[in-house]
Amino acid sequence: MMAARWFRIGLFVACVTSTHWAVAATDGAKCERDADCVPATCCHATACTHSSSAPKCDGVLCTADCQPRTIDCGGGCYCKHGVCDARLNDIEPEAPASDSGKK
Repeated sequence: MMAARWFRIGLFVACVTSTHWAVAATDGAKCERDADCVPATCCHATACTHSSSAPKCDGVLCTADCQPRTIDCGGGCYCKHGVCDARLNDIEPEAPASDSGKK
């Protein structure tokens, strides 16, 4: 009985969490042209939103590197079928450094 209760609580939390992330990834901002769409975050954005919902980035300092799978360095925002969308770069994340040769 108690295990079933915890299972239902865990299932509820998983559903709420996955729904939250889906909404965060794309806010469904309506657009008419590419110029309507801007990055949804100040640095290394992975999603875009309508310019009327643009984040306030005054005074925010971002690193100048190209982060993988963001709109940095070749990505961007555009209007796709009336909804703001992100075109992410195709930079692959770096593989972790190998410890080979160390003793």
